[in-house]
Amino acid sequence: MKNAGLAILLLCCACGLAPATAAAGGDERTEVWKGKMYSSTFRAAMCVAPDGKARGVLLLRRRSGEVDTYHFYGEERNGLISVRHGSGHRLEARQTSPATVEGALRLANGMKISFEADRESPGRVSGDCAPL
Repeated sequence: MKNAGLAILLLCCACGLAPATAAAGGDERTEVWKGKMYSSTFRAAMCVAPDGKARGVLLLRRRSGEVDTYHFYGEERNGLISVRHGSGHRLEARQTSPATVEGALRLANGMKISFEADRESPGRVSGDCAPL
């Protein structure tokens, strides 16, 4: 029984490290976007696996200086990144040039905010795919 508990603990640790290893190991394509939405600025990172699974982190800096963090999960299909946040917010974006991306953030209440951002690929990201 003691060995079973140790095995479960090791398995949990390995699973927790898998996303960081994938991002650091180059199995995912990484991008960092920088842009503006109304009076706020944002930095977002997207990590896309070879099978199209996408994840990312959006850091939204309000005019007050406060930073809101949103973790998104979804997929990339035919060049369109489509990800969702647990709150119901959705983000869709497409690369428009090697240095730009444009898209829209649709809030859970239905409000749509279009954006254009500078794109850096590959982008420097943390293990949980947050922009560095």
